Amino acid sequence: MKIKLLFSIIILTSVLNAQQMFFGLGDLKLKSGTTLTDTKIGYRTFGKMNDDKSNVVAFLSWYAGSSEDMIWSLGRGKLIDTTIYFAILVDALGNGISTSPTNYTGKLPFPEITISDMVNSQYLLFTKHLGLNSIHAIIGGSMGGMQVYQWMVSYPEFARKFIPYVGTPIQSSVNQLNFEVSLQILQTIEKYGVPDSIANRIFDLNFYLLARTSLQVDTLYEPGEYKQLLDKFKGVTAERFPASNRIAQMKAMIDHDITKDFGGTLEETAKRVKGEVFIIVSASDQLILPYQSIKFARLLKTDLMVIQNDCGHLGPGCDLKLVSNAIAGFLAR
Repeated sequence: MKIKLLFSIIILTSVLNAQQMFFGLGDLKLKSGTTLTDTKIGYRTFGKMNDDKSNVVAFLSWYAGSSEDMIWSLGRGKLIDTTIYFAILVDALGNGISTSPTNYTGKLPFPEITISDMVNSQYLLFTKHLGLNSIHAIIGGSMGGMQVYQWMVSYPEFARKFIPYVGTPIQSSVNQLNFEVSLQILQTIEKYGVPDSIANRIFDLNFYLLARTSLQVDTLYEPGEYKQLLDKFKGVTAERFPASNRIAQMKAMIDHDITKDFGGTLEETAKRVKGEVFIIVSASDQLILPYQSIKFARLLKTDLMVIQNDCGHLGPGCDLKLVSNAIAGFLAR
């Protein structure tokens, strides 16, 4: 009976932790000088926080991602072992859960947001709402990785460790062109009222090619299987993330540059970083090129992992065990 009761308590705790929660932070002053009114930030928590709050790890969402989408990354052998760490999964501004064009109650039009604005809202979540003066680590991939880089310079002493993977501290020209193509597709779709199902299909086709290497795609699908590949693109996506939300986060990524307040150079920006850093990149990444991250790692003289596979931007997922073990070792030391 005691074992059953204990098991029930564990299950109940997991369910409660998995619930979508919100913090209403009020008005948020944006980097542009405008104000995002009645701002709310979504988040979920997993695991148990130590009495001294020393095991908190924040996990920041990728483009189009939500805290719910990130749950698969938690657990033994995953990116964050929640039997050891208390994980806070955060919904970034613009993702349709936190304040976004589709749920904004303030005066329209929805103001443009930046990666820096996302980070500032998260800082208020952690400090004002969750009562955390510092945490063990901040981790994020892709756009989440961009947020981690911004955390390094906006609040350099808040976390002891920073782990950006397949992100970048500053957009290369190729990155910006890639994102600009997607942005113009989205803006054309929105302007002419193209149904979301068609819009999403076009957008997803473009992103599918950018996020993977040609070799990976051709290995997975023989020439005669082209129709099978094309059938994958149904144009179905989360209702929370139509074109207006995609545009908001895309603009934030295009604008991303952590050197803006530090002379416009990575050399000067690196002097701002205080915590331990572990940078993970994919050598074959064609969506967010790894060069700026590699350069920054060398300037910081910090840990760098270059994934060698044909999975492009999705490289960490193709070598999940290798990456998870490396992250676990970095968090534990």
